[in-house]
Amino acid sequence: MTDSAPSSLPPSPAGKTSPWRRGKKIAVALLKIAIVGGAFAYLLRNGQLDFSKIQSQFAHPGWVFAGVAGAFLPMVSSFYRQLLLLRALGIACYQYRDTLRIGFIGCFFSTFMPGAVGGDVIKAGYFIRDTRETAKSLASVLVDRVMGLFGLLVVGGAAIALAREQVMNAPNLHQIAVVVFGAIAALVLAAAGGLVALLRGRGAALKFLALTALLIGAGGWWIWRGAGYEWQIIRAPEEELTAALAGILLRCRFILAAAIAALVVALLAVATVPSCQPGRRLSNFIHSRVPGGAALMRFVEALLIFRNDLAALGYALLLSVGQQTVNICSIYFISRAIVLPAAPGVFDIFFAAPLASIANTLPVPGGGLGVGEAVFAGVLSLCQDGAGNAIVGGATIFLAWRIWTVLLSFMGGLPYYLRGKKEIAGVAGRELRVEG
Repeated sequence: MTDSAPSSLPPSPAGKTSPWRRGKKIAVALLKIAIVGGAFAYLLRNGQLDFSKIQSQFAHPGWVFAGVAGAFLPMVSSFYRQLLLLRALGIACYQYRDTLRIGFIGCFFSTFMPGAVGGDVIKAGYFIRDTRETAKSLASVLVDRVMGLFGLLVVGGAAIALAREQVMNAPNLHQIAVVVFGAIAALVLAAAGGLVALLRGRGAALKFLALTALLIGAGGWWIWRGAGYEWQIIRAPEEELTAALAGILLRCRFILAAAIAALVVALLAVATVPSCQPGRRLSNFIHSRVPGGAALMRFVEALLIFRNDLAALGYALLLSVGQQTVNICSIYFISRAIVLPAAPGVFDIFFAAPLASIANTLPVPGGGLGVGEAVFAGVLSLCQDGAGNAIVGGATIFLAWRIWTVLLSFMGGLPYYLRGKKEIAGVAGRELRVEG
């Protein structure tokens, strides 16, 4: 597909928009702007933002150039990931230049437009218009977003694993680490269990989960012995035995909760995914009895198509992990250009950036503007430099990096937006009606 694609939309009834719909759009826009304003007010009141530090980065142009290049490469490669997912669904009418154009328009909307139309909505609208495949178009956008989030979690988990001694020595980081690994385990087990249930049946999937639980238990026992907990209990005096056990259970409660939650999510996937296939009991019930069930099941059936091209999913996942790694490296490069009293290290950035980037997925103007800065500053403040000082200035680092990403989105998306304003307005109107 190109800019001169012959397909067109039916006239959008923009002039017939009801006052209630107009009021709703205005209210949504004002709420998003209020979230951004509130987040920035919080950061300024607590002294977490220093605009003079942002200006000081230009004294180190080499680090700035590396940071900008590191932000640009994941952006353009993510559009190729979208292309892989479209082709996995059997949509072969696009070339990379088409997903590049649509992706930049989506970035432009996500960053600069305060209304209800976000970048994902615009992308889905284009795919629906060009292919007339509503379910597949929405499925490709959803899976692309999930791939991005999973890549962030994997990179964050790898950073925790590589710097496990630092994490173990900082009690404030324990719960965050458990949440990250719990989310990774839930996504992996749910996807693997659901896939095995689809291809081999529920019995094989349950055996897979049982073996996984056994391996997790064996790994936990090995860690328990390696940490010396067992020896501590044996050597503890009788009066201290209860306190020692209580302390150990207190440390493990979050790990146990995360493991149980991951297994529950996986069991739900094993139970429901096979029944979502056409002709199965659950599929027929939702299709005939649930309001909007027919459209929902078409969407679910489109998601199930991905099992026919697992190689494409694997490539997309590897690409996502690489993209997120380079993206977080760009944040580290920008942090090196900014002089702070306690400079963060590589591990600190790789630990805090994934959580802040997940906060950026909130549908507020600027892609989580203000919210990502607050999360990044909060998590980074839990880390310490070599002298044992808490790291401050995280919001300044993240805002400096965001300014460059905003400029990249502006320069990449504005030309496409100016060339096709009417086309984009029609696409946005169509997709909002589908969304509604």
